[in-house]
Amino acid sequence: QIKKMEALREAFFKAGKVPAEVTEETWAKFKNAVRAFNAHKNVFYKDIKHEQHENLNKKLALVEKAKSLQDSSDFAATTPVMKKIQDDWKKIGHVPRNMTDKTWADFREACNGFFNNYREKKKATGDNWKENFKLKTQLLADLKAVSDGEGSVEKIEAIKTEWNAIGKVPREKMNINSEFNKVLREKLKLDRKSVV
Repeated sequence: QIKKMEALREAFFKAGKVPAEVTEETWAKFKNAVRAFNAHKNVFYKDIKHEQHENLNKKLALVEKAKSLQDSSDFAATTPVMKKIQDDWKKIGHVPRNMTDKTWADFREACNGFFNNYREKKKATGDNWKENFKLKTQLLADLKAVSDGEGSVEKIEAIKTEWNAIGKVPREKMNINSEFNKVLREKLKLDRKSVV
């Protein structure tokens, strides 16, 4: 619209002279139209500036919230909150240009701090789960090796207790649990429903 107004101004002045009796009236109408446009333009930019400052305040509040949570180790509770903070950030409009880079850098640093800690914890958990799988694989082999005889039920119960004390295994290796229960039923000659 500003470009259109500039083109109209240029066209107005290039149009040449008008009869003397309408010169003042024509100039006054044009000047009033330009003033009205400029008044609307100023209101528009003031509104944008006001909105950008409100957006800045909202984003700064999210930066503070993210910073307060970035060192949290309660990943189960904090991860959904951090994801919501990121979603809320995306919904907020522009901020003043001179604050864009700094605000974004502070926000990204806080979020990255939390999610880097989360990934490290998850990797460590994944490593533990791999170790758990190795332990369960050995216990499954031990269970299969138990022969019928005196003390076999006690051995089986000891293996079962040790198995239950071991934590989770990687998702793609979870079939070991079914295999263990199947061998356990066979060894104890139990009905499926009675297996823990």
